[in-house]
Amino acid sequence: MRIIAGEFKGKNLTAPKGDIVRPTADRPKEALFSILESQLMMTEKSWHELTFLDVFAGSGAIGIEALSRGAKGVTFIEMNPRSLASLRTNLPTLNRTTIIKANALNPPEGTPHDIVFLDPPYAKGFPEKTLQALKNKNWLDEKTLVIVEMDAREQYEFLGFNIEQIRIYHRNKFVFLRLM
Repeated sequence: MRIIAGEFKGKNLTAPKGDIVRPTADRPKEALFSILESQLMMTEKSWHELTFLDVFAGSGAIGIEALSRGAKGVTFIEMNPRSLASLRTNLPTLNRTTIIKANALNPPEGTPHDIVFLDPPYAKGFPEKTLQALKNKNWLDEKTLVIVEMDAREQYEFLGFNIEQIRIYHRNKFVFLRLM
């Protein structure tokens, strides 16, 4: 597991041993960021203008990739102590980052972010519950692009959200959403 592009390109990341995290493999991660890069070009925005929220952050690989590409700020929400230790080890800099130790199903009050990435444990029904919790605690607004990573076989309705696109890469499915 490594950073693909940007300031920290090639940096190897660690993850806690066991099955408490399921890091996104390099190929799906590369595809995800390629999609985000093309969306940025269409909106004439750059990473330097965007805030990024990594929920169920685990090792922090996705949020650190956004940071490496120049995100203005990255917030990580994680509650597992071993994952938090890995995340802190992996962070190349504490500048522009905030780590919140919290349950994603009951996050603290927040402010809307430009991009929110959720990678909850698969097949536990967390995506919809987490999205509602983030919405209720003001982490999302109608401009926020939300990406949910899940097992390709999982299906959710995502009530109150518009599905902009779905991309499947082997076992991984990325669902791109915005509030209605």
